[in-house]
Amino acid sequence: MASELIVQTLKGPTSGANANKILLGSGQTLVGGSGQVLKVQHQRWSDDTTNSSTSYADATGSSFSYTPVSSNSSLLITTSLSVYSTDDDGNGTGVVTSLLVDSTPQDLPGDGYENFFVFDNSTACSIYLREHKEYLVSNTVTSARNIKVQFRKYASNDDEARINRGGFYYSSITVMEIAG
Repeated sequence: MASELIVQTLKGPTSGANANKILLGSGQTLVGGSGQVLKVQHQRWSDDTTNSSTSYADATGSSFSYTPVSSNSSLLITTSLSVYSTDDDGNGTGVVTSLLVDSTPQDLPGDGYENFFVFDNSTACSIYLREHKEYLVSNTVTSARNIKVQFRKYASNDDEARINRGGFYYSSITVMEIAG
């Protein structure tokens, strides 16, 4: 039988090891109303991954598992990627990225094409930049969700696309679960 407790203010003790804290028992979860942040998880990696193909490849180190708190929530997923591309013929160069949740790409058509640069000369060109994207994914399960980034070079005449070139840079994915 469900019960309801109505209180105006909850306060933790003012002294001791748990001063000013309200604790939940082990294994318990406090679930707020619609729009409340339920859980945040951050994945950061610096693995250098090169892709010399126009087919998608996994960004090494980006893959992780996120277990939602609620089966009625949304996952606000933010990617911050260190991307690099080079082209020796001067026609331009670019990197196409995609976020996958349970092997399903979350990008809309054209979303991956923000990182393309055209040059009006015939000299070699390279680009380094940080790409930020946001995705809102509907969630209806409490089982683990597999999340990762894939990328490819923009066009066949590009030399290569890289994430975290040289291992000197880092990329990250942040998942913020929001109550539905």
